[in-house]
Amino acid sequence: MTGIKLAAVVVATAGMAMSAWAQDTAPAKTEPVTKPQPVNPELLTKVNPNQPQVPSSGGKIVFTNQLHDFGVISDDRKVETEFTFTNSGTGPLEITKTAGSCGCTVPALSKTTYAPGESGTIKVQFDPNHKRGAQTTTVTVSTNDDSARSVVLTLKSDVRPMVMADPQVLSLGEVRRGEARKMTVMVTSRKADLTIMGATPTIATISTNVLPGVEAQVNGETVWKYPVEVAVSPSAPVGPVNGSVAIRTNEVGRVINFTVQGEILGDVAVNPQRVQLQAITPGQALSSIVTLKSRNGKPFKVSKVEELPANAAMGAIFTTLDVKEIPQKSGDPTTVPSFMITLGGVAPSLGGSVSGYLVVHTDLPDEKEIKIPYYGFVRQTPKPVPVETKPAEVAPVAPTQPK
Repeated sequence: MTGIKLAAVVVATAGMAMSAWAQDTAPAKTEPVTKPQPVNPELLTKVNPNQPQVPSSGGKIVFTNQLHDFGVISDDRKVETEFTFTNSGTGPLEITKTAGSCGCTVPALSKTTYAPGESGTIKVQFDPNHKRGAQTTTVTVSTNDDSARSVVLTLKSDVRPMVMADPQVLSLGEVRRGEARKMTVMVTSRKADLTIMGATPTIATISTNVLPGVEAQVNGETVWKYPVEVAVSPSAPVGPVNGSVAIRTNEVGRVINFTVQGEILGDVAVNPQRVQLQAITPGQALSSIVTLKSRNGKPFKVSKVEELPANAAMGAIFTTLDVKEIPQKSGDPTTVPSFMITLGGVAPSLGGSVSGYLVVHTDLPDEKEIKIPYYGFVRQTPKPVPVETKPAEVAPVAPTQPK
């Protein structure tokens, strides 16, 4: 019996060990995956009563067309058009403002409030005077429509002036002193009865001559062309040529203007032609270098350099104007007589623009004085903002009780 009991204990113990091993090696249990439930469409459109809603005016502006093209027009008369709109909303439509992109585009509105379903028009007038070629202007309409607070209306046109000069800016380029140069500006008229009476320049360094007009065909239209010759005077002084020419016609008040630009070059080449002082601050040290070279290889001398400030009250800003002659290399034909001017100074303590001339005195009979402009801007140093400090709070002392 004792043997049988002992065998039973051994079997039971072995069974418990096998059960424990099975628990340690068995795979972990996983929770079943829950499938996503379909979303009720009604919940997506349901308004949350706790969420603040943006108020709606109810007015809604709808334009029939937001673009109008006038096509080809002349510059001697104003043109008009209308933009039609309707209030397709449920409440009143308010037009609070209409503004053109320039003074040439003027909108007009008979009233500002429109009931639901009511239509209206915005009249727009465009003045093409003094314009040429393709033009694009706009009108901005401001409303109480929550979906269209600002609506932009666009106007396009191709302006063909009745009389125009081509080019409007005549560039003479660089002209050597004493050189004769002549260029032509063509004045085109679309009016058969218009006559060019003359051309007057605003500067004495150029002269003009109006030639007889000839008939021509341009874009299927009969026009009349008048050549205007512009000549540079051989006695023009060295320096920039900037001015304009006014062309008079037989029509009262009709004057055509064009600009003339160029540079008369002397025997000395200046580099740079203008001294530009950039991003300077009060009290900042200034330095720059200017070179002078002979154009024709002939030697010249620089006697002195002085500063001529545009604002005499501000005074000169360059304290150093050092002139150094650069000798020619012996046997090197590529080198020419030249001078180097070293500029040094201090920026003014006050902010603002600075400008003036550096006047170079030479021994050349036709260029005794060479003026080199300089300009710049002194940035104003911002003043420090004072910081307010409050006195430290002292805790009140409790009065002592008499003993």
